[in-house]
Amino acid sequence: MLYCNYKNGSWIMAGKETGNMPVSSGIDHAEQQRLNRALVIDSLRRQGCCSRAELARLTNLKRATITNIIGEFIDLGLVVETEFLSSEGGRRSIGLRINGRRYQVIGVMITRKYYCIVRIGLSGEVYALKCHRIPAEIGVEDLVRSMEHNIHKMIAENPETRIMAIGFAVPGPYLQKEGEVAFITNLEGWDEFPISAKLQEAFDIPVLLSNDANAAAYASYWYDAQNEKNSNLVYIVAGQGIGCGLLSNGRLVQGAMGIAGEIGHTSIDFHGPKCACGNRGCLELYCSLLVLENRIKQRLLQGEASCLTADFTTRDLAEAIRQGDPLALEEYERNCGYLVVGIVNLINQFNPSTIVIGDQLVDLAPELLLRLVREQVRERLRPAIWEGLNIEVNRSEYNPIVMGAAALAAQTILEDPFSY
Repeated sequence: MLYCNYKNGSWIMAGKETGNMPVSSGIDHAEQQRLNRALVIDSLRRQGCCSRAELARLTNLKRATITNIIGEFIDLGLVVETEFLSSEGGRRSIGLRINGRRYQVIGVMITRKYYCIVRIGLSGEVYALKCHRIPAEIGVEDLVRSMEHNIHKMIAENPETRIMAIGFAVPGPYLQKEGEVAFITNLEGWDEFPISAKLQEAFDIPVLLSNDANAAAYASYWYDAQNEKNSNLVYIVAGQGIGCGLLSNGRLVQGAMGIAGEIGHTSIDFHGPKCACGNRGCLELYCSLLVLENRIKQRLLQGEASCLTADFTTRDLAEAIRQGDPLALEEYERNCGYLVVGIVNLINQFNPSTIVIGDQLVDLAPELLLRLVREQVRERLRPAIWEGLNIEVNRSEYNPIVMGAAALAAQTILEDPFSY
């Protein structure tokens, strides 16, 4: 996958400065055309709507090159001309937009309890979003069939739209080469299941799989790529498990097997309990939502006072924390403390400029979690490191995991639209 970042008048591709134009010695004419097209369409996506002259300025390509590329995109139906735009000097120019109504992708997010399907235009706008609960006893095969059915249904409901690709975000470490999820803590049946092959068999368009945390990290970047701090970003998925997506210079860091960033399976106690990953004392065993709920239930069964009952829901827990229930508040703050240990380790290893924390653990009490994490992380870092760091909780309108799955699919198409 190609990633291009514009910075200080130069283009950076694959992490290397390439001067005033996105070129590299040894690239033939056809490859140069592909790179230029990808550069132009990605610049247009970032801007939303702009003129040919503005695209020439943004990409540092000649006006004639922009005219030719936009002409190709208009003939393809990928780009449409829109309203006139005003510019300096009172001149008016024709606006351009990506035709998101015609060309779209689908993103799918899979969790332990439900899955969601989103349909977005290639420029990122949301057209449909549906979530489906996963029955407790359903096997992986039946789950895949359920997802296939509902994706086909969404496609059939919109015959005027061309779906170009489908992106799936799966929980747990995803092994890219094997096309399998290595394992999912507290969930059986996923080990060695060929989910990538099964899904690709069901569709005649590209199907891309990624780890859920990587998808969330990519969404944070793709939808706000103008923010320079987002190019070196860590997204922590703190829910029923603990995951982490890493971006370096706008590129996902995935490692040799695709499992980089598994913060949930870093040890915070080498004498701790054995984890499904084979390690001991993994962070996920101390601060996931499932662990938090289990600790509270154990204390309730021991007769400790609380406004919660033993069959409390996640919504009940959020309300108890909001009301200041001592038991719920104590355990939630304890969870945040464990999470801080993992975050500090990440900061010292990867030196991100931005950390975003999201998912169910955050949703319980976002402002409380953010305050506790910031206070405790600051106490554990050198002042110079802290001053260059931005820690936030997810505030996106849509779940960044499902949006990231869709964004990764869209970006694949935008990098070489004529191949599809």
